[in-house]
Amino acid sequence: MSSYTLVTRILYLDIPKKLQRQIDILRKIYNPDAVKRGIAHLSFKQDEDFIINNKQFISLIEKYVKNIKPFILDLD
Repeated sequence: MSSYTLVTRILYLDIPKKLQRQIDILRKIYNPDAVKRGIAHLSFKQDEDFIINNKQFISLIEKYVKNIKPFILDLD
């Protein structure tokens, strides 16, 4: 919970199923309890000291996502 507002904004984004499965294999090895709480995903969370409203939050996420280029993540 933010120390300055009553709202903490968090956005969870799904990732491709194949990548989810690969990440979850590693999570089971290194942190089995985390896998029980949910599948692999991307999270954007407001910092406690960063006061922001919904419109600003959406704008920041849009700018961030727009600048991400496709990449290949190889997990061995």
